[in-house]
Amino acid sequence: MEITIKSRKLKQEFVFFKPAGNDGYVYDATYQSGTLGKQLCQNGEYNGATLTANDDNFENVCRRWLRAHVAKIDVE
Repeated sequence: MEITIKSRKLKQEFVFFKPAGNDGYVYDATYQSGTLGKQLCQNGEYNGATLTANDDNFENVCRRWLRAHVAKIDVE
């Protein structure tokens, strides 16, 4: 499963991916051609407690992570 979300604040698109099946890890595949990408973790990070999603909440998990990621970048 894959979704592309555009961040207006960062002026770029993010591509999120989850392998087929019920629950699974969610990846940011934006710059990772040929690989699954970076695993999404809590609080908009790429390290820490990894996030999982199923087919029903995949889009919500991706959008929530992106909001946290953008907020973290704005603070830094």
